Amino acid sequence: MFVHRDYSIQGAKCQVIISAKKIIIKSPGLPVEPITIEKVKSFEAPMLSRNPILHYVFAKMKLAEERGLGLKSMRMRAIKAHLPLPEYSYEIDRK
Repeated sequence: MFVHRDYSIQGAKCQVIISAKKIIIKSPGLPVEPITIEKVKSFEAPMLSRNPILHYVFAKMKLAEERGLGLKSMRMRAIKAHLPLPEYSYEIDRK
């Protein structure tokens, strides 16, 4: 989430909210063009990094997967574990 967030949004923070039924991850910013929320929801978003240098560092520390594998591996692991697929949405923060 830290690799994908939009750091140009000042004061915005990443959040992880954990309950007994689900985990919600909030990361500031829209997907990078030409990626759309619809493509993300269908697990068919193209490989494109908002922060390629940051992603490279996280990948070297083994804290991020190779570019382009995140959506595919989340989908595959959920199916293999008989869990619901991740859901994606976008909300505008009016604060």
